[in-house]
Amino acid sequence: MTTRARLTTLLILAVALLASSGCLFSTPEKPGGGDDGPTYLDYTTPDNLMANFVEAWNHMDFAEYRDQILYDGEEMASDGGTYEAFKFYFIEDTGEGPSWGIEEEKAHTQALFSGNPSQDGATPGVESIDLRFNPASVWSVPDNPFEVQGDTFPVGTQFRSYLTDMTINLKGTIEGSEVNVLLVRDTVRFYTIPVDGDNYRLWKWIDISQGE
Repeated sequence: MTTRARLTTLLILAVALLASSGCLFSTPEKPGGGDDGPTYLDYTTPDNLMANFVEAWNHMDFAEYRDQILYDGEEMASDGGTYEAFKFYFIEDTGEGPSWGIEEEKAHTQALFSGNPSQDGATPGVESIDLRFNPASVWSVPDNPFEVQGDTFPVGTQFRSYLTDMTINLKGTIEGSEVNVLLVRDTVRFYTIPVDGDNYRLWKWIDISQGE
């Protein structure tokens, strides 16, 4: 079964159940995956940002993802201004609307990384994540020189498409099924925004194909 956590039914179900009913879960503020802690690069290039994205997800390091990877809309951009905070865009109607913002992204990722089951126990927690992004294009400047998805951006903003290859291992099977592994195979586009100090943050995440 293939899907990205925000897109198709099964993984959306898993994430929704994990994230339901507010603050049900305590989420580790330190890396949770594997014996060796993550190793992060500096954030001075979009490539380094994406490498750190992968490292944070593979170690289920919510603090790094929240504080260093997502653009919060408050950190000053390279031109001295501030811009719309991170936003995720769905490829299809999932009942969540066409997109969600940084607070929803943080809440759902926090639940996903917590390792805890849903409140009713029907959906087990995540045991481990193995994420890879394979480039499907080169880094480019947005075609529209003024805005992306209605939002303006500073000079230096870049985007790139990737093929997603992610395996999410659960701690058990989803109730009523034999599913204990979720496979994610789709195409995504990431927009990075330059911030003060010659660093980059993730500004927009757009799903552009659903996968298998």
